Amino acid sequence: MTTRDRRLALLASTTTNGVDFVEVASADQTRLRVHFLNTVSLRGSLAPANPVTITGGEVIQTVPVNPVDEAVAWSADSDGRPLLSVSVPAPGDFSLYTLTVNTVSPVGSAPVLDPILDAATFTFKVNCPTTVGADGGTVVAGQTEPPEPAIDYLAKDFASFRRALSDFSALRYPQWVERSEADLGVMMMEALCAVADDLSYYQDRVAAEASLDTATQAVSVLRHARLVDYEPTPATVASVLLQLEVAERVQLVLAQPSQSGLLCSAAGPDGQAVPFEVGGGLADPDNSGGGQLDPRWNRYRYVGGARQLDATGNPVFNLLPYWWDDGDRVLPATSTRLWLTGTGFGLLPGQQLVLDTDGPTSADPPVRELITVSGGADAPQETEDHLFGTAVTEVTFTPALAFDHDQAVSRLAGNLASAVQGARAQETFAIPPVPAGTLANPAPAPVVVRIGHDWQPGSAVPDYRYTLGGASGPAPAAAGQLSWLPGSSGTPILGDAVVSARPDLVLTTENPVASMQP
Repeated sequence: MTTRDRRLALLASTTTNGVDFVEVASADQTRLRVHFLNTVSLRGSLAPANPVTITGGEVIQTVPVNPVDEAVAWSADSDGRPLLSVSVPAPGDFSLYTLTVNTVSPVGSAPVLDPILDAATFTFKVNCPTTVGADGGTVVAGQTEPPEPAIDYLAKDFASFRRALSDFSALRYPQWVERSEADLGVMMMEALCAVADDLSYYQDRVAAEASLDTATQAVSVLRHARLVDYEPTPATVASVLLQLEVAERVQLVLAQPSQSGLLCSAAGPDGQAVPFEVGGGLADPDNSGGGQLDPRWNRYRYVGGARQLDATGNPVFNLLPYWWDDGDRVLPATSTRLWLTGTGFGLLPGQQLVLDTDGPTSADPPVRELITVSGGADAPQETEDHLFGTAVTEVTFTPALAFDHDQAVSRLAGNLASAVQGARAQETFAIPPVPAGTLANPAPAPVVVRIGHDWQPGSAVPDYRYTLGGASGPAPAAAGQLSWLPGSSGTPILGDAVVSARPDLVLTTENPVASMQP
């Protein structure tokens, strides 16, 4: 693997410079000095608008920078490396800030300031003495904390809360002796006691849900069941996201009520094949799971229809991430941008990719996340690492990553399609009266006719009922149980959704006549 130490490469560069660190150069923390890595001059390259920006604070999120006059702002240290002096109207808070130097370069030439190492983190309060407060927070030296109030944990109603707050006010504010109900302070105190009384009631209700004997909510019973590793959810079929490998560009056929989609299978615990079908099932409203498949989006690289192997006999991956420096090899959580090694992938806005990263050891499961390629101004851009001469593709995506990914053991893949467990089967039933010869042989099974619940004397409303039997279909496994799919509605419970089930059925009428109903 080629080593890419960007800082070391910039130290030896004669055309490109990079930011080293930021120095707080005055006692009032309003003058800053930016140090650079090598002796390459940056004079005259600052962007006319916002040459220097300071962002990233917690309380003061952005610190404005005074106008920069390049005639006096540039100097050099004892080794001839550039120094950029800037000033701010007022310093920032105690948090970490990022100072970014914005430059412009002539069209067609390499940037004079490296686009990766063009910023550095610093704090305005590097020389401020601080201490740690009792709650773990930062307190400025010399600041004293007020005494902790005495808390009566037996206070549970309005009267006890009012008594506790009265005792506290006498301790903290000894000059306040007014206790008239018309006093503004007493009114505010009693309003707080009323809110605390309501919260205490809610607390008792929550405590009641901690036992099966006193629980009144279904969600509480569900949580108790989960404590013993029991998940009382409806039995639904499995769904999966497939990553397909193709030899040429094709259009994936989806599962439709009138035609079957791509069939596949998985091995069950007993070794038998469990059928799956690409798509969302017969009742899929938007036919999710289809789309265009392209060999450029395969997980592995193929040559002449055969999977390409490297010198050690391992398969060669197709979509590999690119990192600009060995120190930034890990793609952190919350990232929304990455680079791919190479160009010409033809990624489409809205396309889903799977980011797959090996675990720390072979015994650890891989970390996988789904990302969606952004479009518009954030569509994939093909560019080049000018320092190492590597062609790369910049990809912006959503949502932000939830985990860190070591890009050295990561790869990406497209050609994703959803699939649902089950195989097609069909049965035919007849609603009487059925004229002779209207349905194909063999004769379909009859339905059970009952009087419906909305019937009236002299105008009976029939209720037709049919029990599914041994189905027949294109696959041997079709003669099994009816597939139930998760519904789209539910109440959130512990971060999950209560899964409502629905049968995967499509009813059609064959040889319709006036006396037949679907």
